Amino acid sequence: MNILIFGGTKGIGLSLANLCSSAAHVIISGRSQPDNCEHDFFACDVSSHDEVNNTIDYVVKKFGTIDVVINSAGYGHCKSLDEISIEEWERMNRVTVDGNFYIAKYAYDIFKKQKHGHFITIGSMASGGSWGKEIGYGTLKGAQAKFGMHLMNQFESDNQVHGTQFFCHVICPGSVYTGFWDNIPERSITKEESLSPKDIASVIQSVIHSPSYGYSELSSLNSKDYLDIGPLPPFDDTPNIIKVAHSAHP
Repeated sequence: MNILIFGGTKGIGLSLANLCSSAAHVIISGRSQPDNCEHDFFACDVSSHDEVNNTIDYVVKKFGTIDVVINSAGYGHCKSLDEISIEEWERMNRVTVDGNFYIAKYAYDIFKKQKHGHFITIGSMASGGSWGKEIGYGTLKGAQAKFGMHLMNQFESDNQVHGTQFFCHVICPGSVYTGFWDNIPERSITKEESLSPKDIASVIQSVIHSPSYGYSELSSLNSKDYLDIGPLPPFDDTPNIIKVAHSAHP
């Protein structure tokens, strides 16, 4: 199995790459290569559709297939409307919305040729929230989750009509201890009240292993008391948009 992870050079993406590498061939992509990298690496800025296309084309030509494509690329601020600049909004939009679209579109071209494929986006619980400081980040993450809903519907139609095996998940973490909250005193969450990147990576690994899983199956397999897995409002009726949070902040 070949797994391509965009945004795989740090945080959740790198943790996932390390976790999956014993059972799959992992290729990571990001703006810069991490130190002591043990995975195949290809530089890519997801806000450039040419670079995304070149990355996917490179991986297919070198390794033959891409069985799982994961978008873990992220960029964001938690600011109110009067604080966020036009440049910050545009940058977040290019990475979060445009980048996600580019990755899905070019991956889908490959999936159709293979007649199988699994697309996973690392979203955010901010998708379903309404905190004023997330007016930029939360709005764009919400668009990312909504895109996932439409993609799931298209995949289901393809599977019924063409006999393909396409799957899609949006994993929406709560607070993950990566330093994202360090400069946001209004919503300080301690390390003990946060998940680790490996917690999220473990959930994603379960989804890769069993791509038909939704939040019910993943929740029933959960063996960690502090891990809260379930639906994400307002996407409750879509089992493949999955909230993963610490029970202290469900």
